[in-house]
Amino acid sequence: MVVAVMLLVMFFTRPMRSVYLREVADLRSLAYNLLNNFADAGVFERVLNSTQNGEKGWEGRLRMLVSSSLPPGLVFRMEIYDVKINKDGTIELKRIDEGAITNMERDAELVEAESVQYTLVCTRDPDSVRGRILYIVLVIGYAG
Repeated sequence: MVVAVMLLVMFFTRPMRSVYLREVADLRSLAYNLLNNFADAGVFERVLNSTQNGEKGWEGRLRMLVSSSLPPGLVFRMEIYDVKINKDGTIELKRIDEGAITNMERDAELVEAESVQYTLVCTRDPDSVRGRILYIVLVIGYAG
């Protein structure tokens, strides 16, 4: 009898619609952790080497790597720029990718999103990319 009463009370006292709150700071931490892990593994140096060699398909491989590293349900868009510092102190950004490092539909609207910027000086192998500066923009969020 006691168990039946407890079950009845639990059933009628729970809210009709549960609301799950997600923190934007969680998305930001996830994005920075992902970029740090990629930098530690030398992913960006290999990507930059692929672009120098004229290799096609590197964006698709990077898209698959990012997709498999993020939890299901998250969408992302990544942009990679090569940074050149001129002698007069001005900075030039040249976009390396062609916009294919994303799992978002073109008309997708983001309900919650966070954008992070990451600057990386290439220090790993191969030697041909060592010393290059990359500026990476990663947007992750939930599509609505």
